[in-house]
Amino acid sequence: MNYKIRFFRLDEFRCPCCGRVMIAAGLVLLLDILRASLGRRLIVTSGYRCEKHNAEVHGAEASRHLIGAAADLRPVAGMSYADFAATVGGVFAFPGCEAKEYPEKTHVHVAIPREGAGVLWNGEDVHVGTPGFVRG
Repeated sequence: MNYKIRFFRLDEFRCPCCGRVMIAAGLVLLLDILRASLGRRLIVTSGYRCEKHNAEVHGAEASRHLIGAAADLRPVAGMSYADFAATVGGVFAFPGCEAKEYPEKTHVHVAIPREGAGVLWNGEDVHVGTPGFVRG
């Protein structure tokens, strides 16, 4: 079955340092579902990071941003941070996924398991096959 990504463009996940973009199809699929459930705009403040940019922002040495399996999200207008974080946590409640709250930085960090980062999103529809697998 093909799932049409409706709410994101590939360039939203681009590294601001080098301009490269590498983002997992499974992550974009969950983000698109999150955006649909919110019914309002979702802002990606950080997607893919090259090693240089990850070091500049003091990211973890083994950050999933480095392989396109993580993103940082800012709450949308008209929604409290607590409600936003709870909704994000509900969508990313799968084994191996992360939804970490950073209220002092006003964002939520989300990530999928490293094993799920192997299929990169090319900006088109995502093929969802056997449960647990997203194919390009």
